[in-house]
Amino acid sequence: MIRLRAPGTAALAATVFLVAGNGAEAALRRHAGTSPELVPVEVVTVTASGGRPVVILRQAGGTRAVGLAIGHPEAEAIWMKLGGVEADRPLAPDLMQAMMHATGLSLDAALITGVRDGTYLAELRCRSGFREIVLDSRPSDAIALALRCRRPILMARALLDSADALDLAAVRAQPVMYGGLTLQVMTPDLAGRLGLAGTAGVVVADVRPGRFAAALHRGDVLVKVGGHGVLDAFDAAVNLHRTAGRPAALIVRRGGRPVTVFIPAGDPGP
Repeated sequence: MIRLRAPGTAALAATVFLVAGNGAEAALRRHAGTSPELVPVEVVTVTASGGRPVVILRQAGGTRAVGLAIGHPEAEAIWMKLGGVEADRPLAPDLMQAMMHATGLSLDAALITGVRDGTYLAELRCRSGFREIVLDSRPSDAIALALRCRRPILMARALLDSADALDLAAVRAQPVMYGGLTLQVMTPDLAGRLGLAGTAGVVVADVRPGRFAAALHRGDVLVKVGGHGVLDAFDAAVNLHRTAGRPAALIVRRGGRPVTVFIPAGDPGP
């Protein structure tokens, strides 16, 4: 089960799937001779495992993925950048980026180089003029900073080839909880239980008290959120979050017919 909550809560475990980083090919050429064999990776999601956030990285254009356990503040920083949400005050990676800019230091790439005693290792490859500077880093901080600087994230290929690598399809098939809703990609079993045989899409599998409870019903199939089509449960949760603070129109299939429902402005709740 994946839980997505509004940023700022102590138990944030956000869910987003977006591509991160630019200039991966050039960075690979520069660092190929000084590091383990590296491949560019994308940030797919920040999910939850055992109550702790886990950032999922996949090989660019591939299906192999690796999950890295991170802290709640780092999960919030990654999620907010991917979701286009601005913090009221600078978060730690925002401050890091500002300090680098003020001192003339630029980030070339974030590298996730290996694992030791169950802890993943990372480096920040930076430049100051013609001088390269390598800084030891936690992977979560390196990822958050790379997203803000729009620089590539590279990972040792051995990590993606290891037995701990994930099946991305299985990750995305998990339910997503947000604002009292449980959202799930429709499966034949779920369609049968909800009496929606033959229906495809993202279904509202459960509704609890919250901002959406008055408008959405169990068994509704989300079609559009705030004018945006819905790709899967992650996409639906992200688009719902982007409506926070303002009213929004949703198009759902209910009883086999399209219905427009209106969500009031307000906090999504837990």
